[in-house]
Amino acid sequence: MTDIRNVKQKEVGFAIHGLRAHIKALELSQGKSESKNEYRYEIASDRNSARVVRSEDQSEVEGPTAFLRNGPRSAKKLVPASLG
Repeated sequence: MTDIRNVKQKEVGFAIHGLRAHIKALELSQGKSESKNEYRYEIASDRNSARVVRSEDQSEVEGPTAFLRNGPRSAKKLVPASLG
């Protein structure tokens, strides 16, 4: 049971790193060096998916949507993909 929990925690951690990097890339592409909290990431309560949304209207941003049930390696792929 502990191993499954550790894997799920790693999946969520990798997804958070990837989504935060994607948010930073979005802000930098708009010419903003400081965050104005226009974007945020959401992780589903069942921990099976994560996404980036606009803070003002909750609309989903095109780009990475992580499906975390595929293991930590799939979530880890978000990091280089969001910076490219």
